[in-house]
This record gives sequence, structure tokens and C-alpha cells, in this order.
Amino acid sequence: MSLEDYVNVIRDLIREQNIEHPVLVGHSFGGRMALKLALMYPEIPSHLVLIDASGIASKNNAGISFWKRFTKIGKRLFELPVLKIFFKPARKFFYFYIVRQRDYYLAGEKLQKTFLKVHAVYLDNDLPQIQTPTLIIWGALDKVTPLWKGQKMAELLPNSQLQVINDRGHNLPLGNPEIVAQMIYNYLRD
Repeated sequence: MSLEDYVNVIRDLIREQNIEHPVLVGHSFGGRMALKLALMYPEIPSHLVLIDASGIASKNNAGISFWKRFTKIGKRLFELPVLKIFFKPARKFFYFYIVRQRDYYLAGEKLQKTFLKVHAVYLDNDLPQIQTPTLIIWGALDKVTPLWKGQKMAELLPNSQLQVINDRGHNLPLGNPEIVAQMIYNYLRD
């Protein structure tokens, strides 16, 4: 599936359920979908709440290119009969501890293709077009989507405000649901 496919599934659900002007809350990839929906169908959301959202291009594209080449070489190396039995544990170690892409590793082969496809879409250049009021919540210690991405998102989205939670990482909705819920409540109440 493409990012647009995901967005259209959400759009169809909103229409089928007769939901008018919903507040879209998206964490990580869900934030990327919420942003894309606001771009494709600006009449749908009344507000966006983005929590450690993805969608901003990384600063270090050379580093990403290096790791892509490294994985291709590693895959070929582990095709050698002597090393073949070490491929799965080495691959798991690489994705869990080196590049820290557990979601990708655990997705399985079919979803990994989708994962690559949707994560290749960056919205940096499109964000200034989004006029939907937006709350951006970010964990200061987020290593998956670092704080600088939240700051850039806040800079590019014209009607946004950034709230940073110190001493917290990427998993805010699961690790700190009360804090996140209170921030959303306060934002929408005003």
C-alpha cells in the first residue's frame, strides 16, 4: 500500500461513520497519515494532534545510503554456505540494535515493502500548505523521530504549537497516556 492508500482508508471510514470534522490524533506513522490526509482532504479534520510524528526527511541522507549499501552487502555475504546459518540472528541484531528499526524487522516480508514505500514519502515541502490547527507533542529523548524533527514540523506548519515532554522518548501514548491525554484536552478546550 502507498501512503495515499492508507489515507483513503481513513477517509472512507470517516465518511462511512458520518464523522464531521474529526480531530485526527496520530503517533509516529499515524502522524504522517494525519498530515497527508490534511493535505489531500483539508476539509475533513478540524484539528491535528501529532505525537512524535514521522514525515520529515532525515538530515543525514549519506548515512542512510551507507546503511542501505551495508545491508545489501551483508545479505550477499550471508548467502555463502558457511555463513548462511547466521543470517537470521545477524539480521535481527542489525535491525534491533544497530539501526534500531524493530518495526521494520517485525513487519514481515510483505509489510516491509509497504513500510519502505510509505517511509520514502517526506512531507517537508508540503507542510506550509496545511492550515489545520495542529498540536505537536514530542518526547525530548525520542531517538526514533528526534526532537529536531518536531521543531522543524512546528516551524513549517503555520497554525501549530509544539509541546515537549522532557525525560520521555518515542512511545508517549503508551508510556505516558495521562500526560498526553491532558495535553490534548487542554489544547482542544482552549
